[in-house]
Amino acid sequence: LDGEEESCHWAVTRACPHISPAFLLGLTVKGVRISFIEWLDGCKTMYALYRQSSPLLTRDLRKSLERAVHDMWTKARVLHCDLHMNNVLVSGEVPRAYIIDYGMAVEIELHLPGLIDPVRASARVVRVFDEHDDPGPRRMAAVFTAFATPADARRLAVHLGSGYFAGVD
Repeated sequence: LDGEEESCHWAVTRACPHISPAFLLGLTVKGVRISFIEWLDGCKTMYALYRQSSPLLTRDLRKSLERAVHDMWTKARVLHCDLHMNNVLVSGEVPRAYIIDYGMAVEIELHLPGLIDPVRASARVVRVFDEHDDPGPRRMAAVFTAFATPADARRLAVHLGSGYFAGVD
C-alpha cells in the first residue's frame, strides 16, 4: 500500500487542501509504513472529543465532515474506506474537521466496457470469502452506497441491466 496511500493523500491535498493536513513523506521501517503529515496545533481526534462530551461536537462540525467527505470524493475522486472517529481531527474554536490516515483509501472510477464516460460512486469495500478461502485482495468487492450524481446511478443500473455481461463468468 506504500504508493497507494501516498497517491490518495496527495490527490486529496492537491484537489481540496482544506480537508486534510499536508502529506510530507512516507517511510517503511521494518515492514511498517509510517506517514508524516503537517502538524496542526490544537487538534484532537473526534473520538477524544466524544469521550469528553465536548461542546465542539455540533451539527456544524458534522456538516463540515460531510462536506469534507463529499469534496474528497467529487474533487479528488478518493474513497477513504476506513473513516472512523480516530481518523478525524478537529481543530479550532469554530470546529473544523480534517481527515487523516489514507492507508485504506481507494480511488474509484468505473470504466465499464461499452460506456464512454466513467461512473463515479461511493462504496464500502467488503471482503467476500467463505471458510475455505484466503481473504486476499482478489476476494474484495465494493458495495455501492452513493453516487457522485444521479446520472451516474442511472447509467450504471442501465448498463448492468443491459445484458452486456450476460454469459460472462
